Amino acid sequence: MLYFIGFSWLLWHRRNKFLFQHKVQEDHAWVNWAQEFLHEQFGAVMQSRPEQNIRPKRSWQPPPPDHVLINTNASVIQDNPGCGLSAIIRDHNGQLIVAESRFIPGMVSIQLVEAYAIRMGLLLAQKWSLTKVHVAADCLGVVSALQASPNSLSDWGMMIREILVLRKHFTFVQFSFVPRDCNVVANALVIWSRKTQSCKLWTIDLPDCAATLLLVEKPLVAV
Repeated sequence: MLYFIGFSWLLWHRRNKFLFQHKVQEDHAWVNWAQEFLHEQFGAVMQSRPEQNIRPKRSWQPPPPDHVLINTNASVIQDNPGCGLSAIIRDHNGQLIVAESRFIPGMVSIQLVEAYAIRMGLLLAQKWSLTKVHVAADCLGVVSALQASPNSLSDWGMMIREILVLRKHFTFVQFSFVPRDCNVVANALVIWSRKTQSCKLWTIDLPDCAATLLLVEKPLVAV
């Protein structure tokens, strides 16, 4: 039902753009985009739908000592040229090691750009000589593909294979799906990148939109 309502709204929105702005996207491309958009928005919700109990607010969880956590994210908005992607690496104390955001002109599928962000995070970890990494992203489809190691012929299947090849450069790699509220710093950097259409690397002084969230997510430690 949730997908039906969402698809109906997208059709209504497409109709209005045609009537009032004389803009229309080719049918096949629009259907592919709509399916990806609905999966990105509602996929995690549908997975957890049988459990109706109220859950406490979730937040970023640190990796074990001597490991690092790479949070990645990506953003594609219909009719807005370009997409943003980000990767941020933190230690078990929540301390920033390095973060990167990129803006890519043009339009690509959400799965492709989400996979690209994960690849960017692993390359960043390799450059910083980090060997024990946990990778967390909020795109269930891409994370599931990495866990299953499929032989996909999709536009993002090749990127999945490239990511899996990168595992040989690490002594430990784990891919995990996390909900959006456990990925807020990476999400803030994606929004920054898309709005500024900028590419940047940080080891200190993240943009204000992300720096505050980074501080809030640091685990409490004994003084």
